[in-house]
Amino acid sequence: MTEMSYPWDGVDLGDAATYAPYFAEDWHQMYSDMLAMDGSYGVFMRAGNALEATLTVNDTPCIVDTGSALVAGQFYRNAAAVSLTILREVALTRYDRVVVRRTWATKLSRLTLVAGVPGAGVPVALETTLNVLYDIPIAIIQVPAAGNMIITDDRVYRGFPDVSDRQGGSATDWNLAGTTTRKTGAVRMQCGEITCAAGGSFGVTFPVPFAQIPLVFLTTDGNVWNTAWIGSCTVNGCTGGILGHTLAGFFHASANAKTVAWLAIGQE
Repeated sequence: MTEMSYPWDGVDLGDAATYAPYFAEDWHQMYSDMLAMDGSYGVFMRAGNALEATLTVNDTPCIVDTGSALVAGQFYRNAAAVSLTILREVALTRYDRVVVRRTWATKLSRLTLVAGVPGAGVPVALETTLNVLYDIPIAIIQVPAAGNMIITDDRVYRGFPDVSDRQGGSATDWNLAGTTTRKTGAVRMQCGEITCAAGGSFGVTFPVPFAQIPLVFLTTDGNVWNTAWIGSCTVNGCTGGILGHTLAGFFHASANAKTVAWLAIGQE
């Protein structure tokens, strides 16, 4: 059938007779469709402390705070901080991953430290094989032979967008002017600051690519876009699919050095 509805009480008629009783995979599919937006995994940013990972004073253990996540359509919850011990590397630098790993063979989803390969320069790839092993990223930890470890947040968030509606001239290109009201779908918001010398130029490569050209808002030293300081600004598009968009601009020659803050909002 192309249409179905569940859950229903009993198994007597309609979709209840066709699909009940329900199995774990039915609930996984429902969670995935309702909550994941454009994927079946990620951390719920407003649940607990969003599974934030930090290093202790002596680097190890790594502490992962409370939170919840979706792992290949399955709900995961951590109700108390979890400690993960990190072994110091002997000679070469190693990059470890902290993940929530779903394991079908043991029917468990658990926070896991995945040790990297010494000297490889990158962490090992995430496991993404359905019905076997599936990882969602939490953090990457650089583990040197000497000196402090460095932790990098690697979480991907899931949840409904804070921006639900927009107006514009294109269903995909947010940067095209228009008055048609449109639903946003899955939204990505990114921001940052960059310093530009007087009469110079500035450029930003967004940390994570947008699917289409986003809307960009600029301020300079606390003032919203001022043409006396900023000569032009362009958001470069994509070629041949989803590529990393960039933001570029320059100051008038007479301008003093400025700090530019930017905010980009667009499609994931």
